[in-house]
Amino acid sequence: MKRVTIKCTYRTAENPRGSDNLLEDDFIVELQIDDAGEVASWTVDDRTACFYTYLAKYDANEILFEGSEIEGQTGSLCIDCKSKCFMQKSDVNGEWLELTGDVEFMCS
Repeated sequence: MKRVTIKCTYRTAENPRGSDNLLEDDFIVELQIDDAGEVASWTVDDRTACFYTYLAKYDANEILFEGSEIEGQTGSLCIDCKSKCFMQKSDVNGEWLELTGDVEFMCS
């Protein structure tokens, strides 16, 4: 079993009113990878405030989480493994927000 820890650092936020640079803040994504290379378990730091419900995609290029435990909210977190950046999208009752930033992979 291998654990992959990904540190995500917020850089920008965009919503219907415009785009802003963010104060630097991090959240952590952890994946447990079994001997067959499949994701056995995963967690996304609660600081994202989205509470994703499932892992939609995992491969060498992209890691994609979707869903939300919060009623009226949908969201996704897409980590681009090649460019080492992420995009987090959320929609709460029609109000959308996109957050972007950098990722750092810390394998253990």
